[in-house]
Amino acid sequence: YGQNIAGESIGMSRTVYVAASAADYDGDNIPNTEEKCLAAEPANIDADRDGIDDACDPEITEAAPIPTDTTPPIVAGTPARDPDHGDWYTSDVTINWSASDPSGPADPTDPDSPTSPSSGTPTQPAPTIANLEGNHTYTSQPSCDPTGNCATGSLALKLDKAAPTVDFVLSSAPSADGWHNGPVTITFICHDPVPATGGASGIATCSEPVTVTDGSTIITGTATDHAGHSSSINAIIAIDQDKPTVTQTIAPSANPASWHNTDVTVTPECADEPSGSGIADSGCSPPVTLTAEGIGQSVTSTATDRAGNTASATAHISIDKAAPTLGSPAWSANPKASSSTSSLTIPVSENLSGVAEAEYFLGDTDPGQGNGATMAVSVGDGGVSGSIGTSFGTDFPTGVYKVSVRAKDAAGNWSAVTSDYLVVYSPDGVRMTGRKALVPSLANGDVLPGLSSTGSTDDGVRSVPTRFGFNVRYDNNGSIHKNSDFQFSYNTGSKCHKPAEAQNCHSFDLNATSIAWLTTQGTNNSTGIFQGTARLEADGVVSTVLFRLTGVDGERLSATSQDRLTLRVFSAGDDPNTAVPAYRVDGEVLRGNVKVRGQ
Repeated sequence: YGQNIAGESIGMSRTVYVAASAADYDGDNIPNTEEKCLAAEPANIDADRDGIDDACDPEITEAAPIPTDTTPPIVAGTPARDPDHGDWYTSDVTINWSASDPSGPADPTDPDSPTSPSSGTPTQPAPTIANLEGNHTYTSQPSCDPTGNCATGSLALKLDKAAPTVDFVLSSAPSADGWHNGPVTITFICHDPVPATGGASGIATCSEPVTVTDGSTIITGTATDHAGHSSSINAIIAIDQDKPTVTQTIAPSANPASWHNTDVTVTPECADEPSGSGIADSGCSPPVTLTAEGIGQSVTSTATDRAGNTASATAHISIDKAAPTLGSPAWSANPKASSSTSSLTIPVSENLSGVAEAEYFLGDTDPGQGNGATMAVSVGDGGVSGSIGTSFGTDFPTGVYKVSVRAKDAAGNWSAVTSDYLVVYSPDGVRMTGRKALVPSLANGDVLPGLSSTGSTDDGVRSVPTRFGFNVRYDNNGSIHKNSDFQFSYNTGSKCHKPAEAQNCHSFDLNATSIAWLTTQGTNNSTGIFQGTARLEADGVVSTVLFRLTGVDGERLSATSQDRLTLRVFSAGDDPNTAVPAYRVDGEVLRGNVKVRGQ
């Protein structure tokens, strides 16, 4: 070491080679004549930059300065494992750094600059944990060679830790029970969420839309990102396109004419196919009870399944609770001769279903609805008003017949019975006579002024028997003879001519003013009946009344039978067939007789 003329410190050296032998300088057993470089070891220096190591360069004329290391180390990063999918990692990865210090041109910009030798092994950076999601470049810690040249390395890595998301939308919303009633298209929506540290790998594949037309099925949709993550979702699709069924039970059932005459309950029954969605809660209409009258009242019942399919059924209910109404009977002839015919006509009205049939029966015994003799029905359009009628011909013997009539409408309602009496007589020589008396009696139900008990009054005053007389017959023209007559009288009491002493004084005097008819009936025509109007003076009060007298000729029954008399007196305007008589008397004839003749 020393100083140059400038006084700077310098180091000088000279390499001296000592030959192993004259024929093999470097002692490598290769003759000198075959060696390219006679030096034992290369100097690794080319001072004259002629490409020949100075130890073997016979032309080197001067010693070149020893170059220094000016090149920084090279740092390279290597992931600890291969990417998980493509060039993406799905979890943290370790980057191992490797540093080297190569020789090279002292001036990297000048390839002809002196070679910068490596100064030795550089420091090795610690591994780096790559944990940031997204595409990031990681930098190593500095690596320095022995001469102090330092450098860092870098490596770009893609990291995506999160799986994508997948959802779906339906082309139509399901019912509240999760069912559809038509085809459904499922469209999947895929998304790769972006983390806070950077971009996601992005969606690589997303399931295509799927259309389901019927039945129940599970459709799976899958989303896959570029990092290989995948997520799936199941769409449960239930489709029922078939309508349910609904039937209606009507109670009670309609009659053959499709009418009801009581309240009607319509009860629906709903059902769905076994493979269907089933009837929804409250999906079947409740029963409906109709109470009002009407024609063709509609009751609609609906069935709804869980998919929203509906079906309906409609019943038309006709209800008529009111029976027909009958008017007053009208006879073409009453009384009628036994040799003639009389027609009975009764007006009838019906509000809804119309009159369907009518019947009559004779006497007091009702055979039951529908068991009488059929009558003709004559009604207008709709059957709501008209008349019913029948004829009584020559097959009816003489007598008084109670004729009861009723009508039924199409709903089965029977009217109340309307009754009237038909008198059938034979004008051929019929005659009825009677005379003398009978004793009225409370025990028989007799009603006369002052009548208190049979034979005597409660206060001991004796009653007086009634007095009567009649002669009634037909003339040759079939009419009641003009001289036909009837009288009936009754008096009771004592000392009636002395008002101060009179007890239970009453009077009853009846004189016929006209006789309407006469007929006979009973065994052997033993009973005669006639009816008419009369002047009545009762206890001094005069009025016009109706009467009906019935007499029994005992001789026509048997040798021991007694003659009897029954008198009924009615107020003017009363119907003797139905009204309660104002007066009546019934008993055996005393000291006289009743005769029925001509039959």
